[in-house]
Amino acid sequence: MQQIQENLFVILSLLIFGSAAFILFKRFGKPDQSQNQIINSDEVFSELSKSKEEAAKFTALAQERKFEVEQLKRELSDLRERIDEQNVQLREHSNTIAKIHAQREAANNAANEKIEMLSKVRRDIVQRQYLRKQFPLLKHLKAILKFKAPGVKWFSKIY
Repeated sequence: MQQIQENLFVILSLLIFGSAAFILFKRFGKPDQSQNQIINSDEVFSELSKSKEEAAKFTALAQERKFEVEQLKRELSDLRERIDEQNVQLREHSNTIAKIHAQREAANNAANEKIEMLSKVRRDIVQRQYLRKQFPLLKHLKAILKFKAPGVKWFSKIY
């Protein structure tokens, strides 16, 4: 039993000294606040420099995007100007085509009228020649018809 008491005494003393050492280590084993601040300031500085690098990258990327957008806007405005110019040319060509079409239509109408008039004149000439061949005495009747006898109006128009 004495051995158990000795072992118990050793275990208790180890526990007391261990807990005292643990308490002392916890209290005095911590790094100082100044060291902690130095460590924290180094971490903050490294994170700050990383943030600055990333910000510089994003700024450069944003400027590049801005330049690309401006370039695309210029190209778009140039294309719109070209489209407007082509629309003006298209309208001018359409107007020219419409004028030419109207002139051709008018010329066709005038030609058709002339053809109709010449056809009528030809028919009249053919009819007069036919009547002269069939009725040679009609030359002498012209003088007779000048007094405009009733019922003979159609003959004066033919001859």
